Amino acid sequence: MKALLPQTGVWAVAILMLMAHSNAQDLICTAIPNNSYGVNDTFCNTTCFAKGAAETPDTLAIYCTEFAEAAQVCNCTSAPVDCVGTLGQFSPCTASCGGGSQTAVFTITTYALFGGKACAHADGELVIQACNVDPCPSTDFVCLAIPGLPATNDWCASNCWPPGLTAKTFANAHPACTTAGGKSQVCICNNIVTPAVQCLPIPGQTATPEWCAQSCWVGGLPQTIANLVNYCTTDGGQSQVCSCELVGPDIGSNNNGTTSN
Repeated sequence: MKALLPQTGVWAVAILMLMAHSNAQDLICTAIPNNSYGVNDTFCNTTCFAKGAAETPDTLAIYCTEFAEAAQVCNCTSAPVDCVGTLGQFSPCTASCGGGSQTAVFTITTYALFGGKACAHADGELVIQACNVDPCPSTDFVCLAIPGLPATNDWCASNCWPPGLTAKTFANAHPACTTAGGKSQVCICNNIVTPAVQCLPIPGQTATPEWCAQSCWVGGLPQTIANLVNYCTTDGGQSQVCSCELVGPDIGSNNNGTTSN
């Protein structure tokens, strides 16, 4: 390689200008195509910086900068810097079920430089995402005929609430479908949230279907297996008079004229 002999005054000015443009970014140096001295990229990568020096503009050899003018053989540019950012904590979901949304703010801590990869969002951008997308539990009611009584499941489904009534609550139910009907109760209704429980007398016991349907739960509690009184479960031992089992996709309500919704 031909010797690169700088003129002292020119280099002094060049170095001052170079230091004024310094930054903390690493640089990548490549040979200028068809340069006068025939140097290649390997030469530039290994000689543009003093050994052990930080790879910043103020540590470049002069022939690696534009200040060398005709003697410049290497071109050095800043290495790409990818954007770095973080997404803050999401806000509470706007709905507990059925599809809601929540937001969080994206903050950039390092901007993309020199062709680096951009962040997915702008600094301060409000990011929105869906949450709690599962369907909400149904609040409709299903009514089944009490076995052994003069009603059918079809009759119960058609008659426990007046046609077209949107507020299907126990307060609006036909008396024959709640314990308010007393001996006239022929249907048992539950809202569709957990399996319904049906209780019938054990053969040979003195209990009746009506008595089991009305008496197997503590008053006011939802009709679930967990709320059965002991004489309607195997825990009752010799005192068990009713046998109860899950009979359909119903949940969370009781049959005494109130609702657990």
